Amino acid sequence: MDFERRPPVLTPGSSNVVEFPVWGELATEGADVKRINQYEFYELGQELSAIHLISDQPTLSEAYSALIDGKRWMERLLSGSWIELAFSKHEAQAVLARLNLIFSENYQNSEGKFDLTKDWNEKLPPWAMNFVKSALTKFENNLAAELREASTYYVVDRGIYNTSKLVESAEHKIPGDLRNLMNPMAVKDFHDAGRCLAFNLPTASGLHSARAVEGVLVSAMPKA
Repeated sequence: MDFERRPPVLTPGSSNVVEFPVWGELATEGADVKRINQYEFYELGQELSAIHLISDQPTLSEAYSALIDGKRWMERLLSGSWIELAFSKHEAQAVLARLNLIFSENYQNSEGKFDLTKDWNEKLPPWAMNFVKSALTKFENNLAAELREASTYYVVDRGIYNTSKLVESAEHKIPGDLRNLMNPMAVKDFHDAGRCLAFNLPTASGLHSARAVEGVLVSAMPKA
C-alpha cells in the first residue's frame, strides 16, 4: 500500500474506518536519540590525565603508553561515533595533530610505520610534552564549557516500564510473529509511541498509537 500524503478517507462498509493523513517521511522518521555510556567520559578523563602526569622529558618507553592511549581516545572522540563536538572540536583536532606529530617524528620510520629499531631509552625532545600538554589544557577548558551547555538528561522510568526499552524497542511488546505481519509504518508508530511515553509526551504517544492501530486496520481491509 502507498503511504504517501493524502486526505482523510471514510472507508465504505460496516467498519467505517477513518484513514487519517500520513505525511510521507515524517510518518516514519523520528528524532535521533543516542544512548551514551557515561562511564566513557570517566575513561576519557583518565587517559588524558595520564598525559599530564608524564614528566617534561620522558624516555620513549615512559611516554608511549599514555600517548598512544590518548591518541586513540581523541580519534574516537573526533569520529563522531560517541558525541558530536562543536565548541571544542578545533582544540580536539589540535591535540590529535600534536600527538600525531610526536609519533611521526619519534616513533615511526620514514615510511610511517612503527620503528622497531628505536632505542626505548632515548628521550623525547624538550618541546614534545609541553607541545601536547598546552593543547590538551586548552581542549579540556573548552570541553568543560561545551559539556555544561550540552543537552544531557536523565529520564526516569514510566510506571513499570523500563526507560531504555521504551526508547529503543517498545514495539517488541508485540509478539514477533504478529509484528512480522504488520506493515513497517505501523511498527514504527508503535516504536515512536514508546519513545513519546518515555519522555512524558502522552498526547504524542496516543497519536502514534492511534496511527499504528490505523495502519494495521488499513492493511487488514480487503482490497476493492
